[in-house]
Amino acid sequence: MSDKIGRNSPCPCGSGKKFKRCCGANTSSGMEDLLSPMPDDLLTGTKVDFYFDIYRSVVLYSEGLKTDPEFGTELRRLCRDFEERFKPGTEYGLPDSFYLNWFLFDNRFDIDQRTVIERLMEEDIFKESTGETQEAFLELSESYATCYQIKKINENSIFFEELVTDSRWTVNRLGDIVEEEAKPGDIWHARFVGPREDAYYFGQPFVFDKEAKRDFIKIVNGLINTFEEYASTRSLEFKIPRDAFKAAIGFWAEYFYRGTLKYLNDNLRSDEILSNAVSKPILCTTDGEKLRFSEVIFKIIDKDRVRDKLLRLKGIEYDDKNDCWIWSKKGNRRMKSWDNTLLGRIHIKGEKLVGEVNSLERALRLKNKLSMRLGKTVCFERIDSKDHAVMPEPSREEMKKFREEQRQINSDPDVREAIIKKQQEYYLKDWISSKIPALDGKTPRQASKTKEGRLQLEVLINRMEGMENTKEDYLPKMDMNFLRCKLGLPLRCG
Repeated sequence: MSDKIGRNSPCPCGSGKKFKRCCGANTSSGMEDLLSPMPDDLLTGTKVDFYFDIYRSVVLYSEGLKTDPEFGTELRRLCRDFEERFKPGTEYGLPDSFYLNWFLFDNRFDIDQRTVIERLMEEDIFKESTGETQEAFLELSESYATCYQIKKINENSIFFEELVTDSRWTVNRLGDIVEEEAKPGDIWHARFVGPREDAYYFGQPFVFDKEAKRDFIKIVNGLINTFEEYASTRSLEFKIPRDAFKAAIGFWAEYFYRGTLKYLNDNLRSDEILSNAVSKPILCTTDGEKLRFSEVIFKIIDKDRVRDKLLRLKGIEYDDKNDCWIWSKKGNRRMKSWDNTLLGRIHIKGEKLVGEVNSLERALRLKNKLSMRLGKTVCFERIDSKDHAVMPEPSREEMKKFREEQRQINSDPDVREAIIKKQQEYYLKDWISSKIPALDGKTPRQASKTKEGRLQLEVLINRMEGMENTKEDYLPKMDMNFLRCKLGLPLRCG
């Protein structure tokens, strides 16, 4: 790849158009700087210069994707959300390198969950490039950011050990100030690119004293365990721990932006940081799939036969009250107290058969199930999907109406008793046997067997009780002493 893309060259975004009539037509001044040859004083004389040449073409390709009818809306929203939340490039925001590395190499989007660079590697411009260029593309695509400890510093290289995995890395020095201040024992959160025996750091590392090692090991372990549980419910294939580290970038963005090291120095527990920062950004189904409201849409060819075939499908039952079909499965992987799990609803709407589910994974499974079982009575059209985060906020009038309906429902003593009973059943059957980050990955049963674990449990249950007390006044509130009693903890009076 050359350092300069010609105006009449094919656009690297893969559109097939000339650069001047595609991404080049709307190139900002900042993008022009990115595409122009690097100043001599910024060249390192190492393979990093080659990586950066490729990096610039991936940035340009991403600009094309942002205007794509299929991906553009989602990508622009992701960038806008990141910029508003973490203010990259500003005085108190995250570095631009952190932002762009996340967007190009780590951020997975759309149904197939591929990154920007993975999509570019399927374009002709990649397939026609040299073997050396393809290898460098792959090294950038495979790269991830995580925590390392410096073991030794030589004149030309620094030797790192990856926390938790213990992988060893030999990283070439580039002459930056951060190397001059480095010392054995320091912890770096960094992205290394290339083979482990001949790698380079790519982007600004975050450096911490060796005292942070214990906390970071806890956090990294928690991130890997959380991702493994998430990945076990997906139909997609992941490489662990690589994809766990890529998925954790949102957590680290929050960690660095908020200056979490200050919280650690103020004795905030790392498990509290982990439980707060990991669990908040992602809403999931009980199967661990990211919450996305999705519709699977078929065109109906033979309405009478469709109804007949639906009635015969295993796992799908007709709901005559609402004139729809309920798709469900027995039990629940996480909620052991549940007899069944509702997976979705299927409606006939005019000439369309519409399946409504709340994750992309369920949408794909339902699409395959209906395509196979309904045969030529329907014709698949599309899957529409929206993130929970982009759903419109309810109006003040809608919220007022909802609260009033809930107040009326919950004023019934039988309803209140049933809700409390169901909640207690969940805690005694499911929660008590679940691994919880705030308990160092132990279950409440396991934690209750040690002195330290019981102290952690008391803090956790007190916090849960505090959340109960903040509920709307019309909602039933649980006395958490039933849990304390079950786990052998002191009861709380008042």
